Parts: sequence; C-alpha cells; structure tokens
Amino acid sequence: MPKPPTIPTQPPPGVPASAMEECSHNHNGDPLLTYGSKRWIYADQRWQSVPIPAVAKRQHGFIATTSLVPYALLIMAVVAIVGLTMVETEHEREQAQQQQKHLQDQLAQQQRATQTLQAAQQRGDDLTRQLAQAQAQITQLSESQRHAITRVTAGRACLGAAAVSLLNQPTDVPAPSADTAAASSVADASGPAATDADVMGWAIAAREQYDTCRARLDALIDWHEGNHDH
Repeated sequence: MPKPPTIPTQPPPGVPASAMEECSHNHNGDPLLTYGSKRWIYADQRWQSVPIPAVAKRQHGFIATTSLVPYALLIMAVVAIVGLTMVETEHEREQAQQQQKHLQDQLAQQQRATQTLQAAQQRGDDLTRQLAQAQAQITQLSESQRHAITRVTAGRACLGAAAVSLLNQPTDVPAPSADTAAASSVADASGPAATDADVMGWAIAAREQYDTCRARLDALIDWHEGNHDH
C-alpha cells in the first residue's frame, strides 16, 4: 500500500518559497521540485539533489532557448541596421564615383577642346607665316618684271583709245547696249591709247593680284581642312 504523500514545509536551499507551488510527486509519493537547471527530491526528511531526466533537460533547454529570443531579436535588429547602413554607404559611394567620373569626363573634354584650339591657333600661325612668305615672293617677282618692262617693250601703240576706254569701264554698273558702246567708242577715240608697255604693266598687276588671292584662298582652305581632320 503506497505511503501517504509527504509535504515539506521548506524549499531546498537557495530556492524561494514561491517555487514550492510547482512541487510535484513521483510514483513513490516523494515530493519533486524543479527550479532553474536543478531538481530536488524530498526523501528521508530532507531535500536531495537528483539529475534532471532527458525530457526535463529538453524542456529546460527549450525554456532557456525561449529566454534568448529577445536577445536574438536584438541581434537581428542590429544586423539589419548595419546592413541598411552598408547599403546606404554603398549607394553613396556609387554616387560619389559617378560624380567623380562625370567631372573627369568634363575635364577630359575641356582638355581636348583646349588642345584642339591650340592646334588650330598653331596651324593659323603657320599658315599666316607661309602666306606672308608667298606674298613677299609674289611682290618681289612683280617688281622685277616691272623693272624689265622698258627693256622688253618698244613703246609702240598696242590698244587704241576706244579699246582702253572699254576696258576701263567700271564693273559695278549695268553693261551698255551695243549701240551705246559703239557711240561711246567713237566719242572716246580721241582719248589716250595704250602702248605695249602699258599692256605689260597691266598684265603684271593682274597676275600679282591673282596670285595673291590664290595664296590667301589656299591658306584658308588648308586651315579649314586641318580643323575637320581634328
């Protein structure tokens, strides 16, 4: 016949009295008390420490794990904050890199524009110098030809007064009709005629002006073609 359950009046050492409410009994009717990670059995009128069964240990482990949930949540929150901070930092780093690349591209573009302008100015200076040399050669040749006119001409009449008058008509007025030109030629027949020396001087001046214009146009064309190449 089982013995009647014994009810202790005092808890084990170090255990508060309120824990006695969780006191139970084993199959022999001995009081059992589990508190924290320890278990006691009340036998022979005293509390004795006994090992916790595996099931109780798992329950205790579950309880301990549950007690760590707030810490786990706190750690997860800290990790999330750090992760967001890292994302923001990475985004800011990417923005800074894009801004730096944009500034570098602008600087490179300005440098290329400056180099292009300097090259164009250098080409312009070179072409101006070449044009001045060509102009000097043209003038020197024309002067030497003018000095030789008297040696190669006889001073004989080459163009009559009417022909000279026709050649001297201005180019910025409408051309006269045939009848008007004929009447003007008769009227100017008493004007000065042109000798072979006059005609040669005119030809030298016309060639000088033509060569000068050609040299200037060639220099301008070379300058524009050089710009398109760069």
